Amino acid sequence: MFAVGTELHLWASLSAPACVLFALRAADGDRLPECADTLVRPSVAARALAAALIAVVAILQSSAIGALAAAVFLSMLAYLAAVDLRYLAAPVLETVIFLVSGLGFAFVTGGGESLAIHCGAALAAWLGFRTLDVAYVALRGRSGLGAGDALIAAVIGAWQSFGGVAWATAIGGAAVLLWAGVSRWPKDKPLPLAPGLAVGAAMAMLAEGVLREWL
Repeated sequence: MFAVGTELHLWASLSAPACVLFALRAADGDRLPECADTLVRPSVAARALAAALIAVVAILQSSAIGALAAAVFLSMLAYLAAVDLRYLAAPVLETVIFLVSGLGFAFVTGGGESLAIHCGAALAAWLGFRTLDVAYVALRGRSGLGAGDALIAAVIGAWQSFGGVAWATAIGGAAVLLWAGVSRWPKDKPLPLAPGLAVGAAMAMLAEGVLREWL
């Protein structure tokens, strides 16, 4: 049923758990300074679920390069989500590297036209988030979306183009709001958005893969 016709495809799919576990382990390291507002580390169950989800998404891709890209991209988001969940911040250097790598992948696989489209998606995502934050500050007097959130949205745009970042934002925003309600998140504490964006991107890719296999 699954299009796993090459050894590379199988390797990318099966190595996805290792990729995401390595990413989450890196996010637990001491490279970032501890802060008084540190939140929680990803639980063992959350790590296992993330690894399994990424493996399934990779398996559902239609090509070996697609499987490899899915595993790498979602592992990047897992890392950013874990850092944001723990520190309420995004590591700028790593995020920029992830952004540039997405644009590079677009160019290698689709040429100049694909690069232009993905550049446009990344820029639109960044501008959209920054505009929302400016509007929120004007209405509430404080920031609602951090600069890191805008960068992470740009990463998704760089890798997944316009449709991917739109679905990731819609699903991720709903997921974060639902989680905040269920967990009774303190209203005076900012919500980490990166985990929601990562879940949104993964679920959008999962749905696309399932539809491609079954329809």
